[in-house]
Amino acid sequence: MDASTTRKYGGTGLGLAICKQLVDLMAGEIGCDSVPHRGSTFWFTARFEKPSPAVSWLDISPEIPQRPVDLPVPRLPADIRRRARILIAEDNAFNQKVVLRQVREMGFGADAVASGIDVLEALGRIPYDLILMDCQMPEMDGYACAAEIRRREDDGGHLPIIAMTAHVMKTDRDKCLAAGMDDFLSKPVRVAHLGSVLTRWLTASATTAAGEASVPPTNSPDTLCPSPSVDWEVFRELAGSDAMRLQKLSERYLRQTTEQFAKLRDAIATGAAPAVKRIAHSAAGSSAMCGMNPMVALLRELERMGQLGQLADAPRVYARAKDELARITQFFRDHIETAASLKG
Repeated sequence: MDASTTRKYGGTGLGLAICKQLVDLMAGEIGCDSVPHRGSTFWFTARFEKPSPAVSWLDISPEIPQRPVDLPVPRLPADIRRRARILIAEDNAFNQKVVLRQVREMGFGADAVASGIDVLEALGRIPYDLILMDCQMPEMDGYACAAEIRRREDDGGHLPIIAMTAHVMKTDRDKCLAAGMDDFLSKPVRVAHLGSVLTRWLTASATTAAGEASVPPTNSPDTLCPSPSVDWEVFRELAGSDAMRLQKLSERYLRQTTEQFAKLRDAIATGAAPAVKRIAHSAAGSSAMCGMNPMVALLRELERMGQLGQLADAPRVYARAKDELARITQFFRDHIETAASLKG
């Protein structure tokens, strides 16, 4: 059992470095006065605008009014927003209320629970469309909860699970994906990023549901690969539109995905269905984070084949995924060179 303070008591997931960033955004300062054997005093200053009576405040605590947040409306049809139901799993009461209000003000229906056990109970009552999952929770953490949800999905269904965590190292992302989560939000959760992630995954779910309702399920990804290969807006947001970071991020993605494809090819050749499921899931997670929806569709199909142990059609889907990787490579070559020339 993990007896750490974070696991036992919970936490906001915010460190002093992030606090300084927040104070800077409020045109203030933060510091510490410390005297040996007497203690330390941490302090900060901030500048606020005087609110008008018409302002709608975030109702988090009567004693601590919060600045209103300009929430972008996700680019989803209104009927999908109204129908979508999101479950928020977060044990910290403050964070829970913040994310709950953000999601609701985007037009989605949302509920909140405080542990992985509560998540499983809630899923037994309501068919949620997406889960925002905190990784560190008491009783059952987000990793164990996501793994249990995937274990129960033997019928082929797939509920999008988005991790929320303050840990942003690659190993932390890999741990989320290995547990069965689909995407990743780092704390503090930025409203624009939250809206983008919800839009991406709920759009994919709605498209899949519409296709299943209108035609017999063919399990063919051929119809799931529209152009372009990369959502350039999403990818540029990850890199902050900086040409050098765009270059490094694209190279990192291509290098990692190429390595995963080599392992995926071997797993398909040897009929190792569990390995196909695991590798395809991991590759799909990084592709989804970068806005590569056509690639995600193909990898999700390979993941499903691995889960069902049905690899007869896997070589054909793998070949299409290889072609898609070549398209992504060319896309990066064209767009990143253009971005660099415009900067110069």
